[in-house]
Amino acid sequence: MTRSTALRHEVGQISYPLTCRVVASASSVLAASPQTRLNSVPSSSRPALGDLDAADAITADNSGFDGASPLSRSFSEVDDGDLAAALNRRIGQIAASTLSYDSEVTEEEMRKPLSAQELRQLIFTKYGKTYDVSFVRRDIPGKTFVCLNIMWNHLEQRSFKLTEQQYMEKLDGVAYLVGALGQTDKVRAFLKEPARSQKGLPPRPVVGTAISIRFDLEDGVIEEWFGNGYQ
Repeated sequence: MTRSTALRHEVGQISYPLTCRVVASASSVLAASPQTRLNSVPSSSRPALGDLDAADAITADNSGFDGASPLSRSFSEVDDGDLAAALNRRIGQIAASTLSYDSEVTEEEMRKPLSAQELRQLIFTKYGKTYDVSFVRRDIPGKTFVCLNIMWNHLEQRSFKLTEQQYMEKLDGVAYLVGALGQTDKVRAFLKEPARSQKGLPPRPVVGTAISIRFDLEDGVIEEWFGNGYQ
């Protein structure tokens, strides 16, 4: 199966044209210009310019200002070093806000795209079985959210409906969509933490109960990727 076909493989219950939507890999983003790197960050992960200005206004003498903040000027006036520094600070802010688990994710790992093989290994290492995964959208009054579910079906079962090759192709599509949504760090961090019971739920998938990794997505992103009728 070609990469293009694999990326269109059914993910959960819906087929996504991922070849048209997937953002650049971390390596290509970092190799690009700072302007390109900023544009490649999903809108849900971009801060208001004022947020980064505030992050800049921390100085050794506690004056609260050390000159013009890079992002308070127009892009045409900002040099590559300033933009790169601002982007690196934002990466750190995203990590601080999402890596609230008892896990260790290095900066190098944060810049590395999630692969099907890594996703499989993370699931197996945490739970001891190669569980299936699927995306789910939930609508409650005043709120819509999307989760990546670790299902109770697993590759080691005789009754599992996918071959190993089909399972890996599915994980390939899941991993790319996780990256496109800007949720790689969250998924990686969650799967690196020890399995434990949370909110009265079992620490690992059991029949009828999946383990959910809830994504931080804007409503517009949810509607684009998981429109009405998606469950």
